[in-house]
Order: sequence, then C-alpha cells, then structure tokens
Amino acid sequence: MALTEIQIANMALARLGNTNALTGTTVSSIPTLGEDGFAIEGQQVVAFYSHCRERTLRDYPWVFASKLAELDLRVTDDGTLPWSGRWTYEYAYPSDALLIRAVRSPGEARDNPKPNPFEVTASTSDRVIRTDVPDGAIGEYTLNITTVGIYSDDPKFVSALAWLLAFEMAPGLGVDAARQAQVFQAYITELHSAQRSDANEDQPNEEQDGSFVTAHRGG
Repeated sequence: MALTEIQIANMALARLGNTNALTGTTVSSIPTLGEDGFAIEGQQVVAFYSHCRERTLRDYPWVFASKLAELDLRVTDDGTLPWSGRWTYEYAYPSDALLIRAVRSPGEARDNPKPNPFEVTASTSDRVIRTDVPDGAIGEYTLNITTVGIYSDDPKFVSALAWLLAFEMAPGLGVDAARQAQVFQAYITELHSAQRSDANEDQPNEEQDGSFVTAHRGG
C-alpha cells in the first residue's frame, strides 16, 4: 500500500523512539518553526528527507526506479578536445537520471560480463557521459523519482528510506552515537534483504551485485 511522505517520516521517528508524530501528508506541508509543537522533528525531516530519498535510490538498483533510454550524442572526438585519446564519444547526462549504472551498445545483453567503460564528468554547464560506445548508446540508470506514490509501493524501499532518515535525524534529535550506528546497520541490512529478494525472484545478476557493492563503498 502506498504511503505518504509524512507516514514514512513518522516511521523513521518511531524507529528512534520518538513519539511526536507529524501530521499532514507531504514534507513541504510541515509547519515552520513555532507553528506547531513538534518544530524540532519537523525541521529534521525537512532537512534530510529529500537527501535520504535520493541516497536510498542511488545505493541499490531498485527495479521500480530503473530505466533504459538512448543517450543524446553531443560530441565525437576529433583529436583536438581536452579529453582526446581517452574517450571517443560524449553524451548528454539524462535530465531524469540520478545515477548512471551502465552504457550499452544497442542489443547488448544486460548480463554482459565485460561492461563498457564510461566516465561521468562535468562540462562547462552540466554533466556529461564519455565512453567509446558509438552513436545509439543506451544508458541504464536510476531515475530520480520524487512521486511518493511510486516509490512507497515498494515496502523494502520504504523501510530502507525510513532507516536512513532515522540515521540522519538521530544527532539532531539527541539520539546517542551507539543507537545511531545500530540504525545505520539496519539500513544496510535492509539493502541486503532487497538484494536477496531480487535473487530469489530472478536469476542472479552479477551486475546488480557490483552496483550494490560500489554504492556501499561510496561509488
């Protein structure tokens, strides 16, 4: 069942032993300081909710947030570019992407044991993807999903998000460091649980395992 942002935030607060439940449905509707009795809790949720949603999306290749789309070719190396000799093609970074997980040739199998190298870097005004995959390259990436009705339908994602939000809010709510460490470990455990569930529903996917390990290590 889909939950609201406030229901997810209250789940996070409850996991810290905080019983000051917030009211409303969206984080943007949380009253500002002095307008309700739970100003501290509300401000912590406002400060960390979006960050935690994006980080939880990045830290695991959630099926509901995965997308395949042809990339927009910007530049082909002509030997005069600062990156000449390193890469052959430069593509625009998709506007709806949160994390690029792979760059594929048309028709390439998703379980390719030798994924194509690529680099995400900055151009003069935005991010770009550089690779040797020719025109027609397909990007596999995680969508930056902001619609709560989409991501809250996945109970494991919701649980992971609530644990990470609890972790980030812990210092501001006076929770001790030992409990904060336990909360973060619960977040990691939830990611591993999602990984096991995916493995049980489909054939093991080494690329997904690699994505999770990279995210866990801060990649």
